[in-house]
Amino acid sequence: MSEGGLEPSKKKLKTSVQSRDTENNTNDLIGDRDAHKTCYVLKPRQTPRKRSRYTPFVSLHPSIPEQVSHTFYRWNLYVDLMKKTYTKINNILRASDESTIKSIVQFVTKSPKYDEETYPLLPSLILTGVKVANQARLYSNLTSHIANNKHLGIAVSSITSINTAQLKYALKTIISDIIGKSSTNDEEDELTRPLVSDLDVNTQEVIDRRLNYDLDILAEYCRTNPELKHILVIIQDVDAYSGSLLYNLIRVLKVYRSRIPFSIVMGISTTLTIFNAKVPRLAIRLMDCKVCDAVKTEASLLRLIEDIFLTRDIKLMLGPVMLRNIFRRYNLHTKSIYTLTSGIQYALMTHFFANPLSITMDTDTTMLTRNFTDNHATAMRTLQSFRDYITLKMDQKVENKDEIRKLITDSKALLKLFLYSRESFHSYLNGLTDVLKLLATLLSLYQEGSTSYQYKRSQMDLLIDALSGKLIESSLLKELEMFLNRMNVETVEKLLSLLNDNFSSNSDITAMKARWKVEERIGKSSHRELNADISVSLSNYIRSSIKPYTDFVFHEILVFEGSPIYESVFSPKYRATIERGLSDPNYYLDQLPQLDSAEDGNDLDILPISLAYRLYKESGPLINVYDYWSAFHQVLTTGELHNMVDISDLKEAETAHNEDNTSKQQCSEVNEEQKACESEIEDGIFTKQETLAWTLNSIAELKHLGLVRESTGKRNARGTNGSVFLLQKLTWEGL
Repeated sequence: MSEGGLEPSKKKLKTSVQSRDTENNTNDLIGDRDAHKTCYVLKPRQTPRKRSRYTPFVSLHPSIPEQVSHTFYRWNLYVDLMKKTYTKINNILRASDESTIKSIVQFVTKSPKYDEETYPLLPSLILTGVKVANQARLYSNLTSHIANNKHLGIAVSSITSINTAQLKYALKTIISDIIGKSSTNDEEDELTRPLVSDLDVNTQEVIDRRLNYDLDILAEYCRTNPELKHILVIIQDVDAYSGSLLYNLIRVLKVYRSRIPFSIVMGISTTLTIFNAKVPRLAIRLMDCKVCDAVKTEASLLRLIEDIFLTRDIKLMLGPVMLRNIFRRYNLHTKSIYTLTSGIQYALMTHFFANPLSITMDTDTTMLTRNFTDNHATAMRTLQSFRDYITLKMDQKVENKDEIRKLITDSKALLKLFLYSRESFHSYLNGLTDVLKLLATLLSLYQEGSTSYQYKRSQMDLLIDALSGKLIESSLLKELEMFLNRMNVETVEKLLSLLNDNFSSNSDITAMKARWKVEERIGKSSHRELNADISVSLSNYIRSSIKPYTDFVFHEILVFEGSPIYESVFSPKYRATIERGLSDPNYYLDQLPQLDSAEDGNDLDILPISLAYRLYKESGPLINVYDYWSAFHQVLTTGELHNMVDISDLKEAETAHNEDNTSKQQCSEVNEEQKACESEIEDGIFTKQETLAWTLNSIAELKHLGLVRESTGKRNARGTNGSVFLLQKLTWEGL
């Protein structure tokens, strides 16, 4: 039994050993295959968890113990606000470009056909007033408009100076834009596509050997496509083209005008005087030029601000200081509408990111009530405007104590007060639109009837002064009140006509006109009383509508004014920042890099550019490179500026040597001082090669910064033996 019992166990053991050997061999084969794999598929043992929602905003625990849902709430409010803002901006810009696009399309469609006797010229439209930063947007909208209206029969090609440095590249771009890039080869100048010959009866295919910048290709395309009536070539930045390239391009297009219906549009950001001086007269003679003034973007800026901020569905208003900095950045830089948009986006993002009370900007009161907590109410009670409001209530009446107690203890009562204040603030902003229009109307009348008009204020300046409260006490408002008192009959009629045309929907102005009874009093002895009534009524209406925004409770939440840190983002002080960084790098760098000497292992504790800039500030308008190097090495050797060789003494001795070549004593003094300076350079801590390399590197960096440049000439200061290389100091402007 024992033996019989052992036999099955042996079989099982052999089977397990065989299966183990088979498994090892299989694993070895799998390992061999894995060694040659280029891709692995990882299958997790468990189902992965769903990825949580992501937001770049963080919970602001130090100020308010926020919940995670509040962080997402602030982020969603910001995203929704920016979507609406971008939609409004795009609609305004599209509307401002419509009139310009219509003028261009009308010019192209009505341009006469080529006639060698009556009209041999090239129709050209000069588009003025287009900023460089806004050209791409305008021409993109023009291309989209023409593409959506195919019945016009217009094909567009837009070229710039960047990709058309030569004539053949310009022609190649025009052909590829009209026909299609698949028909031409950008890398080679010779075509290799099959061409069907019209002269061959058997229609045999031959190879087209024409160059891909040959306009005969485009002429053949226009002949086979009769629905193509006009070809518009847009030269975006004419100011960047050379005169010869522009002339050659215009001449070639004019030559092919009989076979290809060319029309060109040239956008200039400068004046017509500069354009006439830049373009050769031979090119002007080939064109039939017409001028079109593009709608300036500045004309739509006020409408942009009105649609974004001065509406009832506004969520956040920017303060006067923030608005002034944003528009100063816009005016002093590229004057691009995208620069203005980025500034507004940065201000809104900063407010929603750093202020936990920004959840109260939601116009949906149901969602706001659901997310409003006691922690938010506690934070709102710490605002200075709320404290001033409570103090004012306590000073007014004794019966207000119950109301004050509710505001301090009840969160719902506090939220109700905030909603009322927000509605009043939105009505105030909505009323500012009509006030600004009324001020613009009065200023135009004042300018027409007065020769001593001196107030050149834009509507944006008036808006900023109205928000800050400076407009109430300004001399401009007082001058307008005096002008209203001195109006004659003709001016009163103009004013009434403008009020009827522009303010028919304003109930306050309509009620004022009814009280004036102009038809009964105009032209009579009571005309002076009529002027007084008009002056008092309009003055009271303006003054009641332009109170400062700080009069509203919770204005810290409703208006984002920012701090000096945010102001430096929009109007940074470049000069002070660069000069401070060059003079004292420790102000910005936590630890300066150490430069080691090649031979002695000495460390340089100061950056070479910093030392070079200090010597630059102490030098005159012209800097001798050799003396500059000598002073650079002397400072590194001794560490003291007063031990440096006196450069002025060397210059005086050299000047005396040039004036009197017969004085051997003066000549020997110059040679001795020069040798002494060279010996000091040789005997210093750093070698001659090291200090020379650092000096030349620092000079190159100063050139890159625009602080110095090489002098155009060489001053012969050492007689006939050699010349001195000089550097000329430059001055920054507009920083």
